This record gives sequence, structure tokens and C-alpha cells, in this order.
Amino acid sequence: TRLLVLLFILLTDMWVGTPTKIRGSEEGSVSIDCPYESDDKYLCRSDCRQDADVLVRSTETTKGRYSTIDDKKKRIFTTAISNLSSKDEGRYWCGVTKTGFDKYPSEVSLELSVGKILDNRGKQGR
Repeated sequence: TRLLVLLFILLTDMWVGTPTKIRGSEEGSVSIDCPYESDDKYLCRSDCRQDADVLVRSTETTKGRYSTIDDKKKRIFTTAISNLSSKDEGRYWCGVTKTGFDKYPSEVSLELSVGKILDNRGKQGR
């Protein structure tokens, strides 16, 4: 029984880690970095079980407000989201296409602030 509990905890941690928090402002943009894997990658919302939940794939450079960079040297898949609105707040998942079951190595929580974000010198940032 203890072995099963330990196995469950380890598997749960692999699937559901602590989400990375990202802050943005309305009408601004953010970048979401995902760990690199050689398979096709994508960014999704909701439970990521349907194709409609996928926002953009690594095979696409732009799709609406989403743009991607697949940096093979740095091993980072980056998705930029532009023209943010309040409906963009929430959780996102970095997905990796695998045979059988896709993998979700990281989770991101996006929070938006009202108005423009100021840098540490009080100047308006992007």
C-alpha cells in the first residue's frame, strides 16, 4: 500500500507541478517558455483534451494573436500572446505530442493587471 501511495505521489508530481506565474497587462503581450522536447509541441488551455483547446503548435510560426519560436539550440519553445485581454487570464499548458498519450511538462498561470505595467524607474514598459 505504501509503495502505491509513493508511486501515485511521484506520478502526480510529474503531471501536475506547481504552475509558473506570469504577469501581463491588458493590450500588452507576454511570452511563455516551455521546456524543449524533440517531438511537436503546443500551447493549450482548459483540459487540453480536444483540438479546440490547442492555441498554437510548434509547426506554426503565427496563428492569430499567437506566435512561436522553437529554439533548438537553447531547447526552449516560446509562445508569445499579443493584445491581451481579461479573458486570457488563467492556466495554460505546454503540451508535447506523444504516441498514446500527450505529455504536459509544465503549467503556466497568467495574471493580468489593469492599466500599463511600469518598470522599476516608473517608465511605461511593454
